[in-house]
Amino acid sequence: MNFSLNLQTALAIIGALVVVAVYALSKWQSRRGPRPAPRTHAPAAPAVVPATAPRATGDAASPVADAMDSNLAPATELTEPAAELTAPAARAPAEPPPEVIGGGDPANARGSAAAAPKFAAADGFDRLSQIDYWVKITGERDLGRESALAIYRDAAPHFTKKHSIYGLRAPEKVWCNLENEPEGSRFADVVLTIQLADRFGAIDEAEMTRFSALVLRLSEGTGRDFSFMTAVENALAQARTLARFIAHFDASIVLYVRPADGGEFHGVEIDRCAAQLGLERDAKRHYSRFKLIRKTQATLYSLATATATGDFDFDDMQNLRAPALVFYTTPARNASPSAVFAEMADTAKAFAARIDGVVSSAEYADLGQLQVEAMRAKIDRMAAEMARLGLPAGGAEAGRIF
Repeated sequence: MNFSLNLQTALAIIGALVVVAVYALSKWQSRRGPRPAPRTHAPAAPAVVPATAPRATGDAASPVADAMDSNLAPATELTEPAAELTAPAARAPAEPPPEVIGGGDPANARGSAAAAPKFAAADGFDRLSQIDYWVKITGERDLGRESALAIYRDAAPHFTKKHSIYGLRAPEKVWCNLENEPEGSRFADVVLTIQLADRFGAIDEAEMTRFSALVLRLSEGTGRDFSFMTAVENALAQARTLARFIAHFDASIVLYVRPADGGEFHGVEIDRCAAQLGLERDAKRHYSRFKLIRKTQATLYSLATATATGDFDFDDMQNLRAPALVFYTTPARNASPSAVFAEMADTAKAFAARIDGVVSSAEYADLGQLQVEAMRAKIDRMAAEMARLGLPAGGAEAGRIF
């Protein structure tokens, strides 16, 4: 009995001593302050998931096919509120020089009253117009072009999103694309970039994993350090925001030209009228109005057949028959989208007059001047909203994501 009491007393004393020791250790650590987190070069790579194949251009899911979908009401839902997106964060990261990553209007930076929270940039990004994710690779010695490009080109075929490699050329200290530089060039720093979203959707975790692996290979292969723009998770959040922005504004505005007698249009007549109005055949087998903008040929609007692909058989226009024709334009791609639409409407009316057709839209059976002005007003509101969000219609970034 005494032995039992002595054992219980001893255990109680030991327990009390343990509690006192834990409490004392906790107090001692609190006085020292929190231990700093270990420094890492890069965030942990996300789990690899199967990559999603991009939608091929010119397939049935083309702008014409989208526009012909009965669920699309052109120009009527362009400015409807979208679902809430990522909330803004307080801190913006440093970034490479503007020669590498295009800048944006400071008035549209995060924190601006004009930037709607529903389309705010993700943490680590100071504006929505940052559509690229980058990583900087630095070292004490200059890096040769060939050694960097060999590693980059080996990985490049595995990416579906647009990607680039830039270097700070020595000794001029000028940023340039390594792909365009002569052999033997040397660079102080190198920056890898990858586009986060386009019309096919946001970049996925699998592609971000491949991009991170390329960074590691380039770092190890050249013996240089690297630093990411921000955490991979932040980049994926920005990509999702951009994808939803694209989905919100990526609408094709269409006008239909139908035979006045309910019959069909003949291919030879279509080709003749297109030539008379200055429409040119394009690579998609449509007719288009082109304009040279900053030394690049831009498509303002196009003409297609009222089919899933919209194709014309240019090799057999003699036998082509079309129940209707479709003029279409994507406002987000044009710097003056309502003016482009007005020109398209005039062209459609002139085309219809030459081929004995009538012009209508998804909203109006009879497209008069009042109806054209109403549609222009809706397009203007869409363009104004895009500009407020820092990704103006027809801008360099909009041209890349739409």
